[in-house]
Amino acid sequence: MKTLVFILALLIALTSYVGWHLWRITPMGWALKLTVVGLFLLWMTSFFVGFFTMERFPVKVATVLYEVGTTWLIAFLYLLIAFMVIDIATLCHLLPKDIFKDSAVGLLSMVGLIAILLVGGAFQYHHKYREELTLETDKKIEKPLTIFMASDLHIGYHNRKVELVRWVDIINAEQPDLVLIGGDIIDRSLRPVIEGNYAEEQGYQHNC
Repeated sequence: MKTLVFILALLIALTSYVGWHLWRITPMGWALKLTVVGLFLLWMTSFFVGFFTMERFPVKVATVLYEVGTTWLIAFLYLLIAFMVIDIATLCHLLPKDIFKDSAVGLLSMVGLIAILLVGGAFQYHHKYREELTLETDKKIEKPLTIFMASDLHIGYHNRKVELVRWVDIINAEQPDLVLIGGDIIDRSLRPVIEGNYAEEQGYQHNC
């Protein structure tokens, strides 16, 4: 219980920190400041609604909540890091104290930077690459083995059936002797996997 309270207090403190900086950096008066901070908090709400009540919604709705909420979490962490760097630079007199106060350029720069990081990260995630490693051993084996390893599949709410079938095809194309899965196979719950009949997918059955 104490751990939960500590985590909750820390999250509130960090969210308030980011929210205050968003309020401070936003120009043109209270109306725009309230809009920016309000949208940020609404975006944050999607994360907690999805995290605690996801299983109560239909899979398609829960998937949207998951995607939107997860995107908020990533953006939040980037904003937290950016504002902390700015504050440290200000304390060290590397930046003027009010350089990002009521600054349209500062706000647009911050939003643009976060957008680039999110889009770039999503592109990298969905365009996985094959990396070949050669391992040697002193143990006696009859022939060289081809081992395929994949991790962080997050099947379900994040990566749906089409993505799973694509991965199975990629694995089978390597004709491996052994397949290793390094954790995070299912994303939060088996419900979308079961309701989506992932195991009954023709391509999946054929390849397995």
